[in-house]
Amino acid sequence: MLSLTLLTLAACEPDAGVTVYTTPPTASITTPPDGSGFEEGEIVTFQGVVDDAQDVEQDLTTIWASDIDGDLYSGLGADADGLVEFVTGNLSPGNHLITLTVVDSDAEKGTDDVEISISDLPDDPVIELLRPTGNDYGVEGETFTFKAQVSDEQDPPGYLTVSMSSSFDGEFCTPAPAADGLVVCDEELSVQETEHILTYTVTDSEGYTGNATAYFLVYAGTAVDNDGDNFSEDQGDCDDEDPDIYPGAEEVLNYEDDDCDTIVDEGTANYDDDEDGQTELEGDCDDNDPHSYKGGTETCDGADNDCDTETDEDTECSDDDGDTWTEEDGDCDDTNSNVNPSEVEVCDGIDNNCTDGTDEENATGCDTWYVDSDGDGYGSSVIPGKCYCDATGSYTVDNSSDCYDSNNKASPIQTSYFDVDRGDGSFDYDCSGKEDKEYTDSYSCTLLCLAPATDGWINANPACGNSASYGEDCWLLSSDLCEPGSTSSKTQTCR
Repeated sequence: MLSLTLLTLAACEPDAGVTVYTTPPTASITTPPDGSGFEEGEIVTFQGVVDDAQDVEQDLTTIWASDIDGDLYSGLGADADGLVEFVTGNLSPGNHLITLTVVDSDAEKGTDDVEISISDLPDDPVIELLRPTGNDYGVEGETFTFKAQVSDEQDPPGYLTVSMSSSFDGEFCTPAPAADGLVVCDEELSVQETEHILTYTVTDSEGYTGNATAYFLVYAGTAVDNDGDNFSEDQGDCDDEDPDIYPGAEEVLNYEDDDCDTIVDEGTANYDDDEDGQTELEGDCDDNDPHSYKGGTETCDGADNDCDTETDEDTECSDDDGDTWTEEDGDCDDTNSNVNPSEVEVCDGIDNNCTDGTDEENATGCDTWYVDSDGDGYGSSVIPGKCYCDATGSYTVDNSSDCYDSNNKASPIQTSYFDVDRGDGSFDYDCSGKEDKEYTDSYSCTLLCLAPATDGWINANPACGNSASYGEDCWLLSSDLCEPGSTSSKTQTCR
């Protein structure tokens, strides 16, 4: 009842002359008992109970602290029953005064403390692996220098024992540390398909140990590129002591197998590439042709078979007219050097380029001829012309002036007018680019004869091929009176 009364008074606006009292929170450490002892690194569990008359337990701030290590924990750590707990294994060796402090919302504090001791234990010795590291590897039959650095808080290096072991080969070295703690071991490990797992172990005089591990691959001797040409024996290097010899190297004339294909000097002047029994050094002028070699028989094959610098001499395919073409090559007249497949056809009545045709289309000197479908002497302006030496086939005229080559009345010289279109809807018979009407005047005849009479269209001028009323004549009735003449339907003609 007292706690409730204090909380209520604290929450209300006090009357003048009334004093409100608050009480500080309380804290009590229940575990571990005062005077407890622990070893270095051992897990220690601290427990306690906190309480406050104003605040609920969960809102209280709890602080665990050591007079050696300082603040250990600070936060809202209580449950609904006020129980608090803190666990650590990091207390420094020595005699600690552990204090539990609880703070409420009014900054009122309560504390409790307990004394404990942390005994100092010997530290493990340390071994640092120096080699192998990174891309280090071993080679079959070769020793490798393994290195480490050791130290210990209790013992000098000379009192430490070092062992090096492999997951495949077991313990392979027990070197003695130098005065500065450096450990060196030259040893050869076995070739394996996978990496050795190396374990370096150091042990001090009290039996404490430290370890370091590494991976280490040992290659077979044939898997190592000894000459630096990027190929090992396993990769096909047939001479791993010569950097100029490896698979794919350029073969040169040196009496060695440079590209490791078991063939020596292939592709050079010292090798019979075409297997005709003769090398280039021995006089073969074409070592890619087994039918050409010094002293061979000349045949009609376009090659210097006997290597005398002449080709096909004394054969039926020799070039008789000196135009570099033989009859076998397509020369249709090997007595005329201006006739062969490389010549340009000209208008001369001769098959200059040997195409089984004389003066064919587009021959040099040709003229452009056009199609005259309607036979009026004027070529089509629509169908492209072709270049011939003379009129050929349907290309019979040398002009393209006909604007409509399907009607022989349509041509540039047409002077007549027509009342029907030429066949394509147009009345442009004279190829002028427009339709010219034959009758353009409007009819005129005034009663008083005030103006000259004119034959012509009564109303509008009709389109080409259409009919309309047309007036003609203007008759004189007396000296000053005129009368319209005849009116008829007339068709407009054009050209």
